[in-house]
Amino acid sequence: MDKFNKMKTFCCAAETLSFSRTADILQISPSMVSKHISALETELDTRLFSRTTRQIILTQEGKTYQKQCGLILDELDEVETSIRSEARADAGRLRLSLPIDFGIKILAPMLADYLDKHPNVTLDTVYDNRYVDLIKGRYDLAIRIGAKFPDSALIAKRLIPTCAVLCASPDYIKKNRPIHSIQDLKQHNCIQYSNSHNQQHWRINGPEGESLIRINSNLRSNSDNSIMIAALRGLGVALLPCFLVNNHLASGDLIHLLPEYSVNNMGIYAVYPQQTYLPSKVKTFIEFLRTSLQHKRHCNKKLHKNLRCIAIHLDSTSD
Repeated sequence: MDKFNKMKTFCCAAETLSFSRTADILQISPSMVSKHISALETELDTRLFSRTTRQIILTQEGKTYQKQCGLILDELDEVETSIRSEARADAGRLRLSLPIDFGIKILAPMLADYLDKHPNVTLDTVYDNRYVDLIKGRYDLAIRIGAKFPDSALIAKRLIPTCAVLCASPDYIKKNRPIHSIQDLKQHNCIQYSNSHNQQHWRINGPEGESLIRINSNLRSNSDNSIMIAALRGLGVALLPCFLVNNHLASGDLIHLLPEYSVNNMGIYAVYPQQTYLPSKVKTFIEFLRTSLQHKRHCNKKLHKNLRCIAIHLDSTSD
């Protein structure tokens, strides 16, 4: 039997001095009221009420217990009210797990805008390319980039679609064999992302469907930004996210190779643990990011409309 329910029953009975009236107020049976009071008296090893056939009267111990119970229940009500208010309001700490390159280049400026609009929220950001355990790490939300997330304990909500494209520097292209087909990649140094599930192959979509290409690499990194720098220095062919290389493709510092091929089933996702009641601050942050990323993507499409890598149709109804 729940202690707080028994305490509420006792306080109501102490106020009304009637078990039947208490039963009506709490919408339980009179026998349940009597059961709660008897259970408390057994636990406390003292009588809280003096009972006659016509009335009940608080004992001295009952009066003392009523006063203390009232304080405890009032404090509990205040805590519950505070928690409910915080859950419904955009306030409190919001702990985020963010990928390093995307987080610093794209998200960091947006976080400042978010805080301007929501000054009662405190952001706790952790930049890490690993898929950290959100529950053990007590994260409210993670931003992840990929095609799918099999962890059934998490909810993955797509914010926008994205892609990855093949690219290399003009200097690398000039000094090495031409790349006319996807199979030509086997003859080139392909800079590999070390956090990939398959470090020996690239899985790329093209006119004939999905291709699995075995690659050779003398450089691996867990940072897309370092891979991009290596590609800019002419060290090899890279498969990089569009958000990272759009400006370099537009300027000509990198050349978009085989534009009919890309990894186009990727998305930028907000990922969070399953829960019945999602706090308002999490909902608001997800919607803020969705709107901000869609706006940035729209601007990129207008600025670089000649680049196929940002011409993917936005499927806003897929979530």
